[in-house]
Amino acid sequence: MAIVVLIVIVAESGGDFTAIQEAIDDITDATTAMRYVILVYPGTYTENVDLTGKPYIDIKGMGTRLDTIITSSSGTTLTVDTTAGNSNIFNFLTIQTTGGML
Repeated sequence: MAIVVLIVIVAESGGDFTAIQEAIDDITDATTAMRYVILVYPGTYTENVDLTGKPYIDIKGMGTRLDTIITSSSGTTLTVDTTAGNSNIFNFLTIQTTGGML
């Protein structure tokens, strides 16, 4: 079985979305056979990213891990669903919490 990978671009300007969570919320059909990769262009994205109930969505920073930063002004910076069978992959980005960087 072939796996289809669909690309969604998040950038401060010129992308499909300007916020990571907007891109996540727009994806409703990700499956094991159709994964999504959200490519996040360099910058600091201040938002709460919630992948609960959103398996098969990967987030990849464009550039080095220090070029793309996800942080929040309050609450949880990143929430993932660890239910068996769910998978999300994160590459080349920094997730900054109130306690520091992950």
